[in-house]
Amino acid sequence: MRKAYIVDYELYIPSTYVDYKQLSLETGLPDWVVRDKLGISRKPIEKSLSVSDMAKLVAKKINEQVW
Repeated sequence: MRKAYIVDYELYIPSTYVDYKQLSLETGLPDWVVRDKLGISRKPIEKSLSVSDMAKLVAKKINEQVW
């Protein structure tokens, strides 16, 4: 059996954000709960790409760095 190792990793963080007020409207929680209790002031949201599309972008970046 061959061994596999993680040699690098990359993150994709979307450039669009939703603030705590919008999150409170979408979740039904009061805005102070989202901000103070959960500690979320803003959250990155990708609206046009799926999770697998984001993974492809990151995989291409890593592949370019390694090879």
